[in-house]
Amino acid sequence: MRTKSENNQSSSFRDYLLDKYRRRRGIIRQRRQTDRRKQDTNVYLKRRGNIKFYSVSTTQSPHSPQDDNNFLKKQLELCLKIKETESRLSTVEQLLHTQKIAADEKNRSETLITNLAKTEQLLENHQKRIQELTEEVRSKDLKITALEKSLDDRRLVKNCKEIQEQGNHASGVYRVRPKLEAFDVFCDMETRGGGWTVFQRRVDGSQDFNLTWTEYKEGFGNLRREFWLGLEHLHQLTASGSNQLLVELVDRNFSKAYALYDRFNIAGEGKSYKLGAVTNYRGTAGDSLSYHNDQSFSTREKDTCAAHHGGGWWFHSCLYSNLNGVYFKGGVNSGRAQGINWYTFSTDGFSLLESKMMIRPPQ
Repeated sequence: MRTKSENNQSSSFRDYLLDKYRRRRGIIRQRRQTDRRKQDTNVYLKRRGNIKFYSVSTTQSPHSPQDDNNFLKKQLELCLKIKETESRLSTVEQLLHTQKIAADEKNRSETLITNLAKTEQLLENHQKRIQELTEEVRSKDLKITALEKSLDDRRLVKNCKEIQEQGNHASGVYRVRPKLEAFDVFCDMETRGGGWTVFQRRVDGSQDFNLTWTEYKEGFGNLRREFWLGLEHLHQLTASGSNQLLVELVDRNFSKAYALYDRFNIAGEGKSYKLGAVTNYRGTAGDSLSYHNDQSFSTREKDTCAAHHGGGWWFHSCLYSNLNGVYFKGGVNSGRAQGINWYTFSTDGFSLLESKMMIRPPQ
């Protein structure tokens, strides 16, 4: 479809051709008139007897209307072809311009893609760096936390009695530092004046006590239910001086009893956590622990008594007491003294339901 500009150009070109055609027709008329005058002159001279004639073709004039029409038609056709060629050339130029624009857009797109890839690489590098910095900050935070904890641990008290003296009167889990190492303990702030550090408790059999030497050394269980604090922790708590020991018991009939000793301590691992001499017993449960004085602690892989009776204890041919024996619900055991035993309070055939062992500095 031609545009308005092309139509205007075509109309002007037709006007031009028509004008040229009209001028050509005028020239032709003038030539014809000249030819008629020449013919008339020849006739006149012929009549006068003059032998000179103007050469005038009588057959076909070289500038006949037919030839002029053909010439004009050819000129018109040639002009139209030129116009068509110019139009096609314009179309080709537009196409080339469009292709150039497309090529420029393609180059621009490729440049953008390249820049985007570079940007993504930079972003990835920045993210890696951020992650590295985050890890570095986290590591430093952990170090700071450890240092703060270490500083806090240095300010910690040695036992539950000192915690009570600071104004804490609620039973629960606290952190103490009797020597170099800080660790959590359960403090009984209610029984017999409070300030007791609990290191053994049996209440329901939820924790297995028939374990290895390493487990008895490091401790196990839940401080709020059944647990063994650990021989190493117990050694640190008792190594600084004399301690009172309180043992509380509940039998299968829910009868309660206690045994209180004025002196209790255990040696270090080099002496197999030997039980020091417990002295000055008083209470309602009877003395079933002094029989085990000066005995090394042993577990199932170190001693036949421990393998037979279960648990870990200061066995002595084999026992008068073993509060770490097998837990039998209802207090009935297998008849081989494998249960929780305190002979002066329970007989061989019946296991205790509950036990609790705790220490504190002397009053």
